[in-house]
Amino acid sequence: MHVLDDPQFGDRLVTLMAALVLVLQLAMVGQRWLVTNIRIFAVQSLLLAAIAATIAWFNHAPHIYIAAVLTLLVKVILAPLLLENLVDRIGIQKEIDPVINVPLSILISGGLTLVGYTVAESFFHPETTPGFRTLGHNARIDTRWATPKLPKCAEMRRNWQCSRRMSSWPMAPGPWGRCCR
Repeated sequence: MHVLDDPQFGDRLVTLMAALVLVLQLAMVGQRWLVTNIRIFAVQSLLLAAIAATIAWFNHAPHIYIAAVLTLLVKVILAPLLLENLVDRIGIQKEIDPVINVPLSILISGGLTLVGYTVAESFFHPETTPGFRTLGHNARIDTRWATPKLPKCAEMRRNWQCSRRMSSWPMAPGPWGRCCR
């Protein structure tokens, strides 16, 4: 079997390009120059177009090539040219003023990436092995977790005598009535 026909090679190639997109995203968070951010965006978009083309090749799905070509034309070529032209026309010469510092930005970005990975992990089903027409089809929406489930003690009445008084509880009227505090 030739390497370009091996679905496991395609799966690893897509994973490698997705990891590169993630690394570029972290580089974009740490970068302060606007033109450099635009160019990193273009490289990320190139990798997304390559991911779409890889999925189209290994799944024998020519309609996905249309999405890859449109991504290449619009996000890799057209948008960066327009944005860089706009930056030159406005005359932005200085770096972006960050709201928070770079290390904290990268830490927050990494934390959000971990949250996204944790959420997306529930959509991945490793029982389907990579093969013909399975590359890029490893995500299935699973709505079982979204149904509301009541805890076991939801049907039980609470023993409020043992509970501590909270500030939201209604106050019992004192012996002095309503005129005094």
